[in-house]
Amino acid sequence: MGSDRERISYDPNQQYRGVVLQQGRVTVAADANEVQDILSQEISDDALDFVGPVGTPDNGYLIGTVDDGSRDLTIGPGTMYVGGVRVSLAKPCTYSAQPDWLTPDPALQTGRELICLELREQEVSAVEDEALRDVALGGPDTAARLRIIQRIVRYPTKADTCGDALAEVKAWWGKAGLEYDDKTCRLAPSAKLSIEFEKTETSTDKCQPDAHYGFLDAENRMIRFQVAAPDKLLWGYDNASFIYRVDVQNDKKTLRLHSVPVDAAHEPGAVQVVEVLPSDVMLSNGQYIAAETGHVTTLAEGYDRDKQTVVLQTPIQFSLATGGPSDPSVFLRVWNGILDLPAQKQKVGDTGLLVSVEGTCHVGDYWTVALRPATPTQAYPGRYLKEAQPPDGPRRWVCPLAVIEWKQDDTGSRLADCRKQFDNLVELTQRKQIGCCTHVVTPKDAGRLQKLLSRLKDATVCFMPGTYILPQTLKLGRKNPNLVLKACREGVVLRADEKALEKFQQGLILIDGADRITLRGIEFAPPLVEMPDKLANRERGDLEGNAAAVLKDLLVCIGIRLFDCTNLTIEDCRFAYPAGEKRMVWGAGVLASGECDHLTVQRNRFLSTEDVRTASRFLMGYGMTPNSQMAAGEAGGRVVLSKLDNALFRDNCFERIAAAALIFSTAGAIKIESNTVRDCYGGFCLFDLASLPSVKSATEIMAPRTVAEPAARLYEVMSGVARDPVLQFTALLARGYPLPDDYDLRRSALVKTARPPAPNRISETDEKVLKRGAFVRAVINNGLTFNVRSERLATEPPTGDVANLVELRKPIPHVEPLVSIQAIDDQIGDIELQAIVKTGVHSALSLDFSNNEVICAATGDRATFPGLVVWDTDAFTASSVIVNANKIRSKSALPTVCILLAERCAVTGNLIFNEMLQENLVTNVFVEEKTAEEERLRKETFGEKPTPQGPASFLLVPGTKDNAEGNPAVAITGNVFRYEPFPLPTRPDGLPPWEHLNTEL
Repeated sequence: MGSDRERISYDPNQQYRGVVLQQGRVTVAADANEVQDILSQEISDDALDFVGPVGTPDNGYLIGTVDDGSRDLTIGPGTMYVGGVRVSLAKPCTYSAQPDWLTPDPALQTGRELICLELREQEVSAVEDEALRDVALGGPDTAARLRIIQRIVRYPTKADTCGDALAEVKAWWGKAGLEYDDKTCRLAPSAKLSIEFEKTETSTDKCQPDAHYGFLDAENRMIRFQVAAPDKLLWGYDNASFIYRVDVQNDKKTLRLHSVPVDAAHEPGAVQVVEVLPSDVMLSNGQYIAAETGHVTTLAEGYDRDKQTVVLQTPIQFSLATGGPSDPSVFLRVWNGILDLPAQKQKVGDTGLLVSVEGTCHVGDYWTVALRPATPTQAYPGRYLKEAQPPDGPRRWVCPLAVIEWKQDDTGSRLADCRKQFDNLVELTQRKQIGCCTHVVTPKDAGRLQKLLSRLKDATVCFMPGTYILPQTLKLGRKNPNLVLKACREGVVLRADEKALEKFQQGLILIDGADRITLRGIEFAPPLVEMPDKLANRERGDLEGNAAAVLKDLLVCIGIRLFDCTNLTIEDCRFAYPAGEKRMVWGAGVLASGECDHLTVQRNRFLSTEDVRTASRFLMGYGMTPNSQMAAGEAGGRVVLSKLDNALFRDNCFERIAAAALIFSTAGAIKIESNTVRDCYGGFCLFDLASLPSVKSATEIMAPRTVAEPAARLYEVMSGVARDPVLQFTALLARGYPLPDDYDLRRSALVKTARPPAPNRISETDEKVLKRGAFVRAVINNGLTFNVRSERLATEPPTGDVANLVELRKPIPHVEPLVSIQAIDDQIGDIELQAIVKTGVHSALSLDFSNNEVICAATGDRATFPGLVVWDTDAFTASSVIVNANKIRSKSALPTVCILLAERCAVTGNLIFNEMLQENLVTNVFVEEKTAEEERLRKETFGEKPTPQGPASFLLVPGTKDNAEGNPAVAITGNVFRYEPFPLPTRPDGLPPWEHLNTEL
C-alpha cells in the first residue's frame, strides 16, 4: 500500500553514496527515506556481485511434488538470493499453503510447468498492521514499513529444461508488459509515463489576464498514477495512501469503515473513485496486508457520518470470508480519479497536469510525481518533464526453481532443478582447485582437447558454452590425476563427429585408471555407433542361432566408460540418449568395470524421449558389471571383476530407460538417496558377482512337498529376476563388450580351464553347490522365512526319498529375439564363477536406499521389472540394507521390491505399489497338486493364509549370518503395500507378525 510521502528524492542515476545532515537545517522525511534507499541499493548491488543473479547457500526452496491427486507442491526451507535480495523460508510448506499467499492460483491439470520464486516489494501501513500504531501517542500511525512478498508461482510450459522453459515464460511476460533481465532477475514493466502542464492561449483582452500556467492546486501534492486494468489508469493525491479497514454488508455494496476520515475534506463523497482490496498476506501477528490491486468502482453514496458507511456503485466481485475474528480483512482505498488508456495527454482533474502513457501496461504498475504550488512549472523528480519514465514500482524479482511434469494419474516429477547453489567463503577456502580455472577452452578447441588433456594433472579445465565436436573418444588415464572438467555455465555439449563414428565405440570419454577426476555441468550427447564385431572375444559369426544377426543389427550408445577409477565425481551433467532410430539400441550413460571406489554421481539427468519397451531400447543410466573375454576355443579366458565401495547416487533423474542403475559387482558402502526414476523398465538393481550366473545354472531344483508351494514361488521370483530378457540382454552386452585396444590385461583375472579347480578359499567344494548355491541358501538356510525349521531342499533327490520331493522346473523361457544369446551368456557365467573362486573377492554390502521416487511404468498393461532388487550371494560377509521413506511403483510379475540374502535389513516408511493386473500374470513354475493331507500339513506350517500367487509388492529373504538363534535380523514397519507381500520373516514367539505393523491395500 502506498505511504503518505511528500516526495521521492532518491535517483540512482545521481550515484549518491549517502546523505549528510547539516546543523541548523530542517530535516524532512524524504532525507531519511533516501538514506534507506541508498543503503538498500548498495547492499543489493554487493550481494549481486558476490552471489550472482540467483543462488542458495543451504539448498533452500527445493521443489517437490505431492502425489495425492491434488497436484500440490512441496517447498523446502532455506535461503535464496534473487537479484541481490535475500529471502528465506523458515520451515517447509506447500504451494497451497504459502505464508505470503492466501489464495494461490490453481494447479495445472496436466503437462509441464515452470515453478518460479517471485518477489515483490510492497509498503505496509498501520491500517493493515495495527501493531505499527504507538499507543503512547494516542494511536496515530507513524512510519510505514517495506516488506518483500515472496510467492511460488506456476507457469505452463512445453520445455523440459530450465533454459527453454524460462524462454517460453519470458515471451509470455513480454506480452503482459514485463521485461526480464537475466543479470539482475528483475521483472520490470515496459510501459512509460510522461507529464506536461496544460498550456492556455494568451488573452488579447488587456482587461482579461492570462490564465495561470502550471500546477493549479493550492497545496503541496504527491500524485500517484497506478494501472488498474490494461485500459484504466487511476490517480490520487497523497500517494493514494488513504486506506480504511472495512466490514462488508450482505449486499456486497455497503461498507462500514473501522476508522473515521481525518477531516471533512478527506471524507469519501458520491462518485468518488475507490478500490476495494482483499487481504493478500497474513503476518505472523495475525494481521493482514492488503492486495496490490482490487475491485475498482465509484461510490453511489458518499460517507455517512452517523452509520460510518459508504455504498459502492457495483457490488464486490471477489469472494469474501465467511465471518469470524480470524477472517482476512477487506480494505477500501480512496482515489481522486480514473483515466482511460492509452492515455495521450489526458487531463488530470483540475490540476493543470497532462499525462501520457506509452507501451503495454501491467496491472499494479505505478508512478509518483511531486508537485508544488510555489514552483508550479516544475515536477519532482524533474525527469518526468524531459522524457517518459518507467514505473517507480512495484519492484519485482523472479528466479526459476524447477520444471515439473504432471501425468494423467495426478503424479508429478521434477524434470529439472533450476536452482543455483553456492558455498560460503570458509568452504571455498578449504577446497582446492574449485573455481580456479587453470585452462579455459572453447568449442573451437575440440580438435585439440585430447592433446591438451593427455598432459594435464592437478588442473581445472573450464569449458565455455557451446557444442564441442569431438574427433574421437577423449581418454584420461593414470597420468591425469586430480583433473576437473567443468562447464563455465549452462550450454556445454560434447558430441561426436558424425564422420568418425567408428572411433566412439568406447564412448565419448574413456577414463582408465585415473584418480580424482571430476566432470561437472556438461551435457553428453553420445552417438549411435555400430556394435563391434566381437562379443566376449567371440567373433559375431561364430555365435549360435540368430545371435549374429541380432548383434549385427544392434547400435551402441555410451557416454562415459570407466575402468578402475577411484574418487570419481560426476555431477550436474546431462546424458541425452539419441532418439528416432528404428534399430535396437544398447548403451549406458556411464558404463563401468573394475574397481571404482569413492564414486559420486549426483544431480545428473539421464534422459531418453522414447518408450523403453516399444522402441527396443536397452539403456542404462549407470551400469557396472564384470567384463569377460573368452580365450580361443572353450578353454577359459580373462575377467575384469567389478568392485564398488563408498559410492553415492544422489538427486539424479532417470527417464525412459531400461534401468536407472544396474550394478553387478562386489559392493561395500553404497548410498542411494533422493533420486527420481520415471517411466523406466527397471529401477535400481544391485547384484552380487555370483548371483546371476549361479541362479541361471540352477534349472532342476527339488523341494519337499510340504514346502513346495512357497519354494516354487521363491524359485520363480529368483529365476525370473535372473532370466528377465531385458535385464539379461542388457547385462550380457555390458559383460562381454570389447575392452579398449590398449587395456592392460594384467589387471584381469586369468581363467585357464573350462572347469574350475577345487576352490581353496571358500568352504563349498562342490561346483553344483557354487552354481546353485543362491537358491539353496535362500530356502535351505532360510527355512524360517516360511516358518519351516526341519525341512530340507536338495539340488538332486536323495536316495530313498524321491517320493517326498517335487521338482521345480525351469521357469520363464527366453523371449525372441534374445533366445540365441543364452549359450554365450552361460559361457561367460562359467568363467566369471571361476574368476570369483580364484580371486576370493569378498565385500560386505552396506546399502542405504532412502527418499527415492521410483516409477517403473510401461505403456498399457505390459509388465516391467521391479523398482528395487538387492541380491547378496556372498555367504562370507554380513551385509546390511536400509530401505527408508521411498515411493516405489512397478507393473511387475515379480515383487516391486526384492531383497535377497542380505543378513541385516530395515525396511521402514515406504510406499511400495505393484500395479500389475492379476489377469496379465503368467506363472511358469510347475508344482504338483497337493493331497488333502499335504494341504493340512501346509496349513499347520504356514497358517490359513496361502502364499501369494498373484502379483506381490515385496519380498525379503534374509541371509543367515545373524540367524543362529532362529530370528532374522530384520525390521519391517510402517510400510504401505499394494498387493500383499510374500510371507514376511518370522519374529520371536509371542510377538505379532511383521504384517501387523504394515498396511496392505
